[in-house]
Amino acid sequence: MAGLQTPRSLIPSSLQELGDFEEFPNLSRQFHTYLNIAVDDLNKCYADPVKNPEMCEIQFVAALGNGGNIQSLGNMIDPWSFSVGIADTFTSIVVARGARAIASWVGFLSASAGPISINFSGIGASLASLNGFNDALYKARLQISCTFWIGAWDQAHCQ
Repeated sequence: MAGLQTPRSLIPSSLQELGDFEEFPNLSRQFHTYLNIAVDDLNKCYADPVKNPEMCEIQFVAALGNGGNIQSLGNMIDPWSFSVGIADTFTSIVVARGARAIASWVGFLSASAGPISINFSGIGASLASLNGFNDALYKARLQISCTFWIGAWDQAHCQ
């Protein structure tokens, strides 16, 4: 998964701006390192077709809060901006879940496994209505799917 493209758009501007505080350059650098790791982990989880996207989002939310490094550093740098960024993130996740619950482009990977997977043939124009989290989910799973099929093609020595 080294080539997986991580969507930085998942980080709201209020959290991105925490790096602009010159009074706390080391704290800001650490904050963004931890935040980027959390986004990378979310994207890797999204890319795994056997994982339910909601579980990925629960893990992401836990990484942002629960007294961890991200929350501690964010509160030390600028508690107000951090709170706004977390609220924006939670709202975006709720909107993404709602869209997945009613959208025709979401299908089940298998009846027995139950995790959600993307129906690539049905995505079409619906992509325009995705928010950042659903867009990241779609692109991560599509990228892994393409990598798998290209790898299978190469292993079969197809030309």
